[in-house]
Amino acid sequence: SATSVLNVVTGLLKSTGSSQVALVGHSLGAALATLSGIHLQLWLHSNVRIKVIGFATPRIGNSAFADLADARLSDIYRVNNKRDYVPIIPGRFLGYIHTKGEIHISDESQ
Repeated sequence: SATSVLNVVTGLLKSTGSSQVALVGHSLGAALATLSGIHLQLWLHSNVRIKVIGFATPRIGNSAFADLADARLSDIYRVNNKRDYVPIIPGRFLGYIHTKGEIHISDESQ
């Protein structure tokens, strides 16, 4: 549960003295990393830096959600390959849009 994750992360930050949390995921895992990043940002102390890196992140929410994610997560990156369909679903016609931070891989040389 989100509460369990928050408790574990809080304990690790305290026991290690760290002030940074990195969340990384691919596809559905990237969507979950983004959601978890927002949750942690809302509940952890403001001096904790949250970084989210998603590979092939699908669109997660509407413009209000994207605005919230963009405002709360200053370090958010979405790495997308031009041939991957996951980053273009669900469709924009359904009201889903991406957060900021896209890094687009357009050919094999990148």
